[in-house]
Amino acid sequence: MGRLICVGVIPGPKGPKRLDTFVSPFEDECVSLAYGIKTFDCTTRDYFPLRGYQLFFLADIVAMEKGLNIKGHNAKCPCRSCRIRAVNDPNSKNKTYYVPLFHPSGQTAWDPKNLPLRSHGDWCRATRAIENASTKKDKEAIAQKTGIKGMPAFSRVGSLNYARGMPWDFMHLLFENVVKNLFNMWMGSFKNLTSENEDFIIPADIWKKIGKETVNAVKYIPSQFVRSVKNLVDDQTTMNAEAWSFWFMYMAPILLKNRLVEKYYRHACDLVTIMKMCTQFSITREEVDELEEHIIQWVQRYEK
Repeated sequence: MGRLICVGVIPGPKGPKRLDTFVSPFEDECVSLAYGIKTFDCTTRDYFPLRGYQLFFLADIVAMEKGLNIKGHNAKCPCRSCRIRAVNDPNSKNKTYYVPLFHPSGQTAWDPKNLPLRSHGDWCRATRAIENASTKKDKEAIAQKTGIKGMPAFSRVGSLNYARGMPWDFMHLLFENVVKNLFNMWMGSFKNLTSENEDFIIPADIWKKIGKETVNAVKYIPSQFVRSVKNLVDDQTTMNAEAWSFWFMYMAPILLKNRLVEKYYRHACDLVTIMKMCTQFSITREEVDELEEHIIQWVQRYEK
């Protein structure tokens, strides 16, 4: 944290509708750095233009959507990395879009090894098309189709690659999203999409035991590994990303063994393997390729 420089604070409780207006002062600084700041080099006893460029933009999913000026995770074209198309259930009142590799209709199947990746130019082309559209309806139609509403924040200097310079936030994506969703599915409380007859649901009496065993186990785990984890079955409000990550990666494989149906248990353990690889202090190119295969296989089995 000692190497971080705070460039501003956006007060709540609501997030900004246009992030670019809030980061404009920072962009002014980026422009100055791109031109070069006259700096004295004490080793050569001469001046030189010191330049600096922003290469990455890190944020949680919602903030990233605002920063990239995209429709977001509930849009028809929701992904900021590829052009995969989302679908919803036409027979359901819930019109939330989701992005399966294999559409329920069977008409579309996405190859996870060859997804239609976005490029930096997608934002430029979509923005030009929106600007050239004559009506508000046409502008919205283009935004719906492309998932892009306009040029992102931090666009004045041009040092950012919008398709490659925005890494995914591992904490929110996995620990605050996927893990919590799996937990709620196993409890039978995932967005009212599950019923008591599903074979992946663990009975309530077993969950009570899991909750108590979690609390009892944490008593004997040094605080350097994890802070206090309360009974997550009774109360999830105290479960932050750190607690979810520790519980899922190091406790769930033991607590869920012989309690979760074997195929779902193995599937959960596969995700644990993926998470542990992603959180290594270092990783080789060979491991990256192996990780890609693991992730693809995990998603494909999840959709089954």
